[in-house]
Amino acid sequence: MMSNKCANIETRQNVTIENQYGFIGGTLQIWQCVSNRTTCTQRLVLGGDHYFDAQISTIDELLKNFSAIRGSQHNPCDPGVSSAGDLVHGERHPGHGEHGLGRVDGERAQSGALTPYQQDGFGHGASVPQPPEYVDQVANPVWDLLTKRRLESGAAPAVTFIGSTRTELSSTSLENAVAKLSGALRDEWSLEPGDQIAAYLPWHWQRVVWSLAAWSLGVSLDVEGKPATAALTVCGPAGIAAALEAGCEEPVVVSLHPFGLPITDLPPNCADAASVIRLQPDSFYAEPVSGEATALILGGQQSSISDLINGAKLGLAKLGLTQNDRLLISNLRHDDLDGYLLAPLAPLLGVGSVVITDGPLNRESVISQEGVTAVWERQ
Repeated sequence: MMSNKCANIETRQNVTIENQYGFIGGTLQIWQCVSNRTTCTQRLVLGGDHYFDAQISTIDELLKNFSAIRGSQHNPCDPGVSSAGDLVHGERHPGHGEHGLGRVDGERAQSGALTPYQQDGFGHGASVPQPPEYVDQVANPVWDLLTKRRLESGAAPAVTFIGSTRTELSSTSLENAVAKLSGALRDEWSLEPGDQIAAYLPWHWQRVVWSLAAWSLGVSLDVEGKPATAALTVCGPAGIAAALEAGCEEPVVVSLHPFGLPITDLPPNCADAASVIRLQPDSFYAEPVSGEATALILGGQQSSISDLINGAKLGLAKLGLTQNDRLLISNLRHDDLDGYLLAPLAPLLGVGSVVITDGPLNRESVISQEGVTAVWERQ
């Protein structure tokens, strides 16, 4: 006699819905019954023990009737499934740095009641109370911000890099690049939440993509960290020597080609990143990741995903940027915390787009040609 219990999850589909808390990303799981292989339950998973079950037949109906529910975890085909309660929200506290941040028209953002240590900084140490944050309400903070950005303005520019060449990624292209790299990190290089990547990358659009992909997996970037404690070491062509000298036996080398093409003349014991990444699917099933997961290790100091998101929000609020602004970020150092807050996260937190420059460029020309409305640069 065959059981009516669910045997497995037949399909998964990433979805984004909107309720009273704003946009929330989740994964729709279609469960099948062993008895007749027909769909019996649909579950929208928000992460942890947050989910909503429905004995209905269409995704549209599920999303239309969605509410944020907390329930006990067990097989959704079991009788007596009950769920109740709202999602729980908490507070985050951002934290330092020294930088110049101003409007193109010369205005300076007000520092408000911040202490001297907190003024003109984005990073750690601030204790300004914040309202319940987006990172408390989603299954995967960074991936869900990417999805939200793509849904709101898929064709609009998100990241522009200007060096010897110019590369611009739309919101859709940025999410696609992160999806491919996330898939490669997880499925080809076998990285898991809690792992570290020793990163020897220059400031470049690829550094933005690698940051967002790592954080979408719950993997941290250890900037110029020790390969011995990392699950993977990544570098640009100019960083190969530094990675090898640090003890890496086989660094993964990222092409800085404007279209991310493979490198054809790598030295022995080096792996080409593009050859692996380009074969990955365009979609990515994002597992739940905690906002408390370590995202960045910089000079031995650890920052969580929540730290980075809230630190970026605090800095962007001081400048008063909106979705109509285009932020120029220049004179970044390789170990610049503010760069990690602004370059990857500003486009996901309400800023129209960012422009990253590499090396000495004509600042006024870039501002004029790129339509820049605000500038951040290292003093």
